[in-house]
Amino acid sequence: MAESLSDAAQHLSNSNEVTQAISLGFHAEMDALDDESLSIRNARKKLRLRIKQAGINLRGFDRARNDLERSGTDREAEDLEYRRQMAWNAKPVGFQPTMDLGDAVDEGLRALNVHELHRIDTDGFEAGRAGHKRGVNPWSLGTEAYQRWDTAWVRGQAAIASTLNGSGGNGAKRRGRPRKDATANDDDQPAA
Repeated sequence: MAESLSDAAQHLSNSNEVTQAISLGFHAEMDALDDESLSIRNARKKLRLRIKQAGINLRGFDRARNDLERSGTDREAEDLEYRRQMAWNAKPVGFQPTMDLGDAVDEGLRALNVHELHRIDTDGFEAGRAGHKRGVNPWSLGTEAYQRWDTAWVRGQAAIASTLNGSGGNGAKRRGRPRKDATANDDDQPAA
């Protein structure tokens, strides 16, 4: 025979000696901790805003706080790998190969830059043609790479515009009836 709900509740409370008062007490304690946690989260947000307003980069600040507990060997190994990866992607940290080096730049590095500038140009054009926002430029403002990407993005936007106005790419759309094709009428003209 099935047990009634009140019998089941009575049985459970008797089996582990938990009363309604104990359970409600736990709920009250949990509510107090949730309130305290919300208060701490809000205070943390306010502090982070003050840090940002002071001109400190929050990601760098957070990284420094996390790295305080790590060993120097681990930090140096990670930093070395980070710098190597950035250099391989033509975004070296703390070094710009074309800056005030003139003839001191070896030909291998110069060839890499030509290749990278071509890739940057292509990436910018494709981003513009795909309709991405201009602000997604991944390069630092004021650098040659930034300017090249931005110029290519404008060309990509122009490519979109040329397809929208129906010009097929020549940029100018004529009004009125289409002109007769002069080459099509050459056979119809009597010989002079």
